Amino acid sequence: MVSKTSKGRCVEACEFLEAVGNPTRLLVLAHLLDGEQSVNELLEKVGSNHTQAPLSQNLAKLRRAGLVNTRRESQWIYYSCDSPAVRQLLAFLEHTFGDIRPKASSPTAHVSR
Repeated sequence: MVSKTSKGRCVEACEFLEAVGNPTRLLVLAHLLDGEQSVNELLEKVGSNHTQAPLSQNLAKLRRAGLVNTRRESQWIYYSCDSPAVRQLLAFLEHTFGDIRPKASSPTAHVSR
């Protein structure tokens, strides 16, 4: 029989996986591990097929899940991620699948499986 504690941890793990289980959110988290960034900075990095509204919705989901922090400076909101769980997950994913995001020196990097 599964204890309530084990079940609670499973629920927490599933909520974490649901929050990161989206290509845009995963890419955003990967960039935020490099340091604090504004929505406009993130928009430039996640690609031209994204607009501010959907990106803001993804950031809100990550914020509700407790995976990103925010800091307001005047009219700008800056996002950051200091989650050890996110850092470990990205390390695992990059070890398994290769780079999650293109490196600055190779803007057309592509991961093949």
